[in-house]
Amino acid sequence: MTTQASSCRSSMRYPFRKKHALALFAMLLFVCALWMLRQEEVLSKELSTSSVQEVQVNLMYPVGEGQYRKEQQRIVLEQQQQSFEQDVGPVETKRGNYRKVASKTREASVKELIVPPQDEQKPSKKKNSVNKKVEKLKKKRAKAKKFREEISEVPELSPVEMEEFQGRMKEYCNPPWEPVNGEEGQVNEDYELHHVHVIARHGDRTPMTQFNIPDITVDTDFNCNLETAREKLPSSTLLSRFLASIMAQEEALGGWPLMPWFLRKLPIGGAARRCGMAQLTPTGWLQHMKLGERLRQAYTSKLVPHRAYFRNPNMTRFKSTINSRTQQSAFAFMFGFLPRLELRHGEWLKAADNFLFCPSNWNCSCPAYSRLEKSKQQLYSAVQKNTTEVQQLLRSVAVLLMKEPKTKSLPGITGQQEMYSALICHKKPLPCSPYGCVAQKHLAKIVAYTDRVGRELRSNEHGPHQKLARLSMHPLLTEIALRMKKISHGASNYPKFAFYSGHDVTMTPLLDALGLGEYHWPPYASNVIFEMWSKAGEFFFRVLYNGQDKTSLVRFCRKNLNADGLCPLRFFLKFVNKDNMGFFHADSFEKACQLTF
Repeated sequence: MTTQASSCRSSMRYPFRKKHALALFAMLLFVCALWMLRQEEVLSKELSTSSVQEVQVNLMYPVGEGQYRKEQQRIVLEQQQQSFEQDVGPVETKRGNYRKVASKTREASVKELIVPPQDEQKPSKKKNSVNKKVEKLKKKRAKAKKFREEISEVPELSPVEMEEFQGRMKEYCNPPWEPVNGEEGQVNEDYELHHVHVIARHGDRTPMTQFNIPDITVDTDFNCNLETAREKLPSSTLLSRFLASIMAQEEALGGWPLMPWFLRKLPIGGAARRCGMAQLTPTGWLQHMKLGERLRQAYTSKLVPHRAYFRNPNMTRFKSTINSRTQQSAFAFMFGFLPRLELRHGEWLKAADNFLFCPSNWNCSCPAYSRLEKSKQQLYSAVQKNTTEVQQLLRSVAVLLMKEPKTKSLPGITGQQEMYSALICHKKPLPCSPYGCVAQKHLAKIVAYTDRVGRELRSNEHGPHQKLARLSMHPLLTEIALRMKKISHGASNYPKFAFYSGHDVTMTPLLDALGLGEYHWPPYASNVIFEMWSKAGEFFFRVLYNGQDKTSLVRFCRKNLNADGLCPLRFFLKFVNKDNMGFFHADSFEKACQLTF
């Protein structure tokens, strides 16, 4: 029964499926016929209304109605453009609209028709990213160009400015062949000289600052051979005598085991021709020889009966920092000051533990000193950074040497002044590069700026510079005051003459602590001299700077001078024992060093 039902269903399904398929096929043929009739009707209508040219175009592009209409529209646009060009000139086509434009060449008009306007293009995200980078680079270059153009060119120096600059550099270089009219030891004959203490800066040296930048040329070929230098330096009689004396002794004392190391490396011989960095030059040697000779002539008859007394080690004291340039400067001074200097006298030169000459019996560790030094540097850096004049000046130098205003690649303004001044003192050209050379006008502006800023910062009585000067120089001034006090009380075991060879960082705080108002960078071989005199049982104090009497400018002597221009010694002792630390509201150096500034 089941088998019969299934066979019955299968026999019924077959005729049904075949009939359905035939019906679908017939329907499809009917639809196709209708579509063909419709197309024939449309084509007939268009043929009846179109020109022969349009029919040819339609037959050339039988790819569908859309393409045909697009090509037809293009043909119409060309016809319209030709008519407009004949009447009003070229036109700009934009999506079927027309607007009149200025007359252009046919090539430009065709290009505008073919290439769509830039604002109508729709670039991809990748193109947008590239365009943004290009625009950013263009803006950066434009900004750099504008920045370079804004850097004002340093104007040329006027005749007056050039004269002032040359005088300023002559003062700093301190050529030893120039005559010096010193006032050392020049007081009335009624006074008796008891003690002289000299603090001096080392002599002329080679630059300490260097340019670590390619393509910058700096002439660092300094001659340090004393033998060849004596033939070129004016007034080098002292150098000739020095060489003759040293060479005669060097042969006899070649194996001297106690010879100080700075004497073992005297710049004598062919191997010593080229100077090292920050090395004392023959000019520096001659500066201190001249200074020693001048002070010997000023003090021999007033301080000792005969200059041979200076050869007594108990009569003189020589001290220097551990640097070779300061020790050699001191030895050169000793040659000019002492009669018949011998190499063994180098043992008289003692080395100081620090550049401030803090006595060895003092606790020279001072936390407040470090804090004040940091505050001073921060203040100077802030002033330099916020000064438009110095920033433009540094950028101008950077553009000359590197073509780009990258000031961080060059030394600071103090380092540049140090290098350029050393070159000028030896009549050497200033640094050059393929892009240009530093000129004297740049150094003149730098010197004028540092002098002005130094005066502004160092003259502030309550600024970090004055505080640092008072605190750092207190041990040295105390040593000098104590020695003078002992001598005034009749002590005879103290030297009559002392010479300390230091640096510019020794001279600057000393000048500020005394209040002399000398704010220029201390010259080579510059010196401060303390003289102790007496008259009718009263002792007096005198201060000189580079041979000129400055006692009337000393802060504790300004209103206390006697009729002869000398300051009573008691005011110096009072300043050291009370007033200087009283400035910090402290009664001792140790307590002042614990203060927080």
